[in-house]
Amino acid sequence: MTELVQVFGPNWPFLALLLLGFVPNEIWRVAAALLVRRIDEHSKFFVLVRLISTSLVAAVVAKLLLQPPPALALIPVWGRAGALGLAVLVFFIAGRSMLWAICSGVVVTIVAAAGFSA
Repeated sequence: MTELVQVFGPNWPFLALLLLGFVPNEIWRVAAALLVRRIDEHSKFFVLVRLISTSLVAAVVAKLLLQPPPALALIPVWGRAGALGLAVLVFFIAGRSMLWAICSGVVVTIVAAAGFSA
């Protein structure tokens, strides 16, 4: 390790992080950006991929609602279900705005947690 400090100076971990973390990742990002031009997002394959990914997200949300981790289990099921319901409602009312949906769900979750613990 002293050899690395002598050759690259005291900031050698940042250089290693740049070379081993950023550069290999960036190569794939550039390749994907170049290849994506030829992809038809309405093809049957990508419609299937979108359906599968949406169903997996729905399954994770259902699992969080019905079998929450310990920290989320402190909030009653009506609070979690209310947060989810309001978030879905706000999502459609606010013009499919994910930001407003998430914010409303978080607010209801915090209110339910505060009301239950009080």
